[in-house]
Amino acid sequence: MMDQLPEDILRKVVGYLASSGALGLACTSKSIRSQLSLATTNPRRILNKFYHHDCNDDIHRGFQIPVPSQQMVSVHSTRLSINWRDQGWGNRKSQVFVIATKKDQTPYESAGSVQIWNDERKEFGGGRVVYRSEIAPHSMGRLTITFMTKQEESYHLWYVVGGGGGHAISLEDVKVQSLLFGDSSQTFAKAHNFLVESKIFGAWDQSRSTSNSPNPHLLTTICETVSYLLKQSQNVPPPIISFFGDYGMSEMDLSVSLMDSIKSLLSTDGEDATALNLQQSDNDGYMDYDRQYLDYDDHIHSFSESDY
Repeated sequence: MMDQLPEDILRKVVGYLASSGALGLACTSKSIRSQLSLATTNPRRILNKFYHHDCNDDIHRGFQIPVPSQQMVSVHSTRLSINWRDQGWGNRKSQVFVIATKKDQTPYESAGSVQIWNDERKEFGGGRVVYRSEIAPHSMGRLTITFMTKQEESYHLWYVVGGGGGHAISLEDVKVQSLLFGDSSQTFAKAHNFLVESKIFGAWDQSRSTSNSPNPHLLTTICETVSYLLKQSQNVPPPIISFFGDYGMSEMDLSVSLMDSIKSLLSTDGEDATALNLQQSDNDGYMDYDRQYLDYDDHIHSFSESDY
């Protein structure tokens, strides 16, 4: 029986399963659910809009995909979802890739005209191909990429526009979320989700000065204050409780470990998007496809049920 396996062996087994398989296994018994302690981070929008036109077949590094630090929590897999299209007419050539590199290795800005159109996984740009998309459609569609992560690797999205003139690629409403395990108290997930809901984790091409999100320095001070009060077994003032409550965190959620996780996430939110020629976009009318296309949420909701 799977629920009789030692916890470390069970987690190694789950490490070979796709996200749907891992979530399905967690739903088979309360014992397995407790041992795996699966949780998902809320979808985080990292980019509103990106557009690039080109006249060659060079492959370019776009941006690093933010994956939670596995020194803080174990990550099973990460899911990237994008609205994408090419120039909308003519030949279709645009394509995207997810490339893994060792964390101590600096990826090249461009891999040049590297041919990777066959089914073989080939190293290029200093990394290995984790995912290769189909050719981008003429009309806007939703692309969902799920990949297993390794502690020693970082991940970047690369793209090719296509040669011959007139070709372009558009990426919009780019979101990322991760499936975690071993986070039994869901402290990391709660801290991450709080920062997403409060818009501290805003899109890279969104002006922070126009955002309605709290000031990160002010939030750090609030977290330090709450942590001090909790350590002294003192009550947290109602205004601070209301502040966290506005972003989905109840009084029962407040703890020293949660405050420490929030501060840690604030200090490590330094994803590199400098390789992108970012464009501003209000993007008020975007459609949220996550409920339709992502199975993380559908599975994780069942974890709140008392019976399977």
